[in-house]
Amino acid sequence: MHMLETNAAEREYFERQNKNGKAAWRRIVRVTTGDLPSWARVTTRTGDAVEPRSTDQVTTKQVTTGDEAIEPTPQKVESLREFLARRRAEQAASQAVHEVAGEADDDDALNTLADD
Repeated sequence: MHMLETNAAEREYFERQNKNGKAAWRRIVRVTTGDLPSWARVTTRTGDAVEPRSTDQVTTKQVTTGDEAIEPTPQKVESLREFLARRRAEQAASQAVHEVAGEADDDDALNTLADD
């Protein structure tokens, strides 16, 4: 079983991402730990059944440009956690800026200036 399999916070973070964010998260986790939790694997729908897509075509050697596969050491896992925490903080800050910009549009003074 993968070390992130039961991590609810990590799963919630992953599920909130768009397709590019999910792909980046998968790439980082696969390179760092060598595998993905079952809930992060790409799936395809065939009728009513959902089957995992084969990831045999991508190997860690291809991802790491031919170097030896990266061993998941505690330092590398901690580095991954720090990276993901920074990414979450950047996204939260970006979202806050967009929310503030949205509030500015509702400001009566700005609407009055726009009408002039």
